[in-house]
Amino acid sequence: MTNKNSNIAVVDPTRHFYAEKDLLIVAVDFDGVLVDSAYPKLGLPKHAYHELLKELKKNGWYIILWTCRSGNELAAAINYCLECKIPIDRVNDHHPEMMQRFDGKCSPKIHADVYIDDKNANGLASADDILAYCNSLQDQIQNGCTSK
Repeated sequence: MTNKNSNIAVVDPTRHFYAEKDLLIVAVDFDGVLVDSAYPKLGLPKHAYHELLKELKKNGWYIILWTCRSGNELAAAINYCLECKIPIDRVNDHHPEMMQRFDGKCSPKIHADVYIDDKNANGLASADDILAYCNSLQDQIQNGCTSK
């Protein structure tokens, strides 16, 4: 299901895994989101998405860098995030609570409440639209909303 006003998938807040713990997770792709696609090189910065992640972190979100990069290319992406002060809590790995809940037997697919990826079927939403969606989801979950 998608929001009528954007290309962001709508999540039912009543099915939120961490609703009782006030923990929200966003998984963000690197190439095409934080930088223009130029793999294996680093593309030009996409500053609006840098600021988006900084704002989400300030609002308490847990941020996972979710990328196909590996080896030296992954190291370059991580170093880029550090240099640009893009807050990343984890790289290509689950939040520790998820690992604990399933006794370390998690699926390879990273669990997140929101996925930000330029390969989304509807394309990459604007940073402003993503922030509005994330704020709305966070408000619904924190206020115990059980209906859409």
